[in-house]
Amino acid sequence: MSRIRLSVLAVASASAVVGTGIAAGSASAATPPAPVAPTATDSLSAPGATVDAQGNLSAAPDVRATVAYNVAPGITTAGAPGSQLSAATIDCGNKLQGTLSLLPSSPSGAVSGSVVCTYPSVGTYTVKLTATDNQTPGATTVVTHTVTVAYPAKVAVDRYDGATRYGTGVALSQAEFPTAGSAGAVVLARGDVFADALAGIPLAKYKNAPLLLTPGGPTATTLDKNVESEILRVLPKDKSHTVFILGGTSAIPQAVADHISSLGYNVVRLSGDSRYGTALAIAQDPRALNNPATIVVARGDDFADALAAGPYASNIAADHGVPAAIVLSDGPSTTATLDPATKAYVIDKLASYQPANLIPTVTAIGGGADTAVDNLQGVNKAGLNAIEGNDRYETAADVAARGWGNGSIIWSTTDGLASGSSFPDALTGGAFMAMKNGPLLLTNPATTLSGFSASVLHNRPLLAEISIFGGTSVLQPSLVTAVGQAVQPKPVVYTDHHLMY
Repeated sequence: MSRIRLSVLAVASASAVVGTGIAAGSASAATPPAPVAPTATDSLSAPGATVDAQGNLSAAPDVRATVAYNVAPGITTAGAPGSQLSAATIDCGNKLQGTLSLLPSSPSGAVSGSVVCTYPSVGTYTVKLTATDNQTPGATTVVTHTVTVAYPAKVAVDRYDGATRYGTGVALSQAEFPTAGSAGAVVLARGDVFADALAGIPLAKYKNAPLLLTPGGPTATTLDKNVESEILRVLPKDKSHTVFILGGTSAIPQAVADHISSLGYNVVRLSGDSRYGTALAIAQDPRALNNPATIVVARGDDFADALAAGPYASNIAADHGVPAAIVLSDGPSTTATLDPATKAYVIDKLASYQPANLIPTVTAIGGGADTAVDNLQGVNKAGLNAIEGNDRYETAADVAARGWGNGSIIWSTTDGLASGSSFPDALTGGAFMAMKNGPLLLTNPATTLSGFSASVLHNRPLLAEISIFGGTSVLQPSLVTAVGQAVQPKPVVYTDHHLMY
């Protein structure tokens, strides 16, 4: 099954009415203005898609369907209303009508909605948008596009690894940003402890930045030399580009920050008095995520749920392109709590929820986070969304199935896979998947492949790529065989992107 995601813009404007030659306030009741149809345009988009000069789309069938359109505030002439878009429909071209969910307009007249076209097989379809002004008979505009849907013929399995955790991060940065100087920033975290890095993935996505690791702690006096070389390669050194350091000087000493500054970069340190404070700093600092409308809560005393949450927060929970911030709870579901500052922040986000927005303002990922938020008293939890499984592997699989699908169909063409028992490769791999807009699955390295991850990979006609993070000492070679079995009948093409450091 495939899903086509559309991006639609339909505008009804005052200038359209004026263009009829009837000035506002001058028409008589006996001579109503001629029907003025809304101007309607649409565009089809998909990762890896190609669009020809006529606007026809050819793509693997992972085209994600979001319809958004704007309507200018209605105007009134004497005795007759001006154009106001009051109906819009999508004909998917497969004898099924697209379901268009409309939201109330804002004071500025902006209206948004969503539509999903589901296709049962490969083929060529004509998608038709109809925009109608129901208050003006005959005011209708129709726009059509041709969509060619084809399943990927094979699955590319790419392993990204280095001789160290720092080398793996560099390998991923080189894959994300193959052109020198093409990154918008760099996010730098301590690589020997996960605490400060947990909330860094959405920041990396928002700033178009790789997430790199370097040795940390009070005795760490220098930047990893290969990480330094990668920063110099990927980021112009003109003092206008920023290296974001996550954590205080006990995590990454000031001497390292000073050295990065001396290389020609603006350095911004985002830190708090704990890992929970650092996550809030990333969320609230105007130079970072600047208090986004949505947040994701994940457990901060363990890493697995937060790292699986990274791509979800960066894409699925994003609001108007701004990733959700990750803030941290403490403890498993039996003892889960929120520190006072995080508690206040979560309560504020729950209070800001507007049903018309549809997007939950707070998503709790994992049992600990869900319990911590659910235990809040005296707050409206209508804006709370929870995703949790019985363990970290099921939780990551549920995030993939619910975030990138509807439970039975998963539309992502690319998935990531990392060990669920060690954090470094899952951390930099999670940032990589955030850039590619795909989920991060976790597996137990003691087995060939987690059953929950295998179930996500199974029966996926859209799946074209699986990225494995970490070398064979972290995830054994038999894992590739297990992945191939999960995605049958498609053949697997395996490549190891290995760095010697």
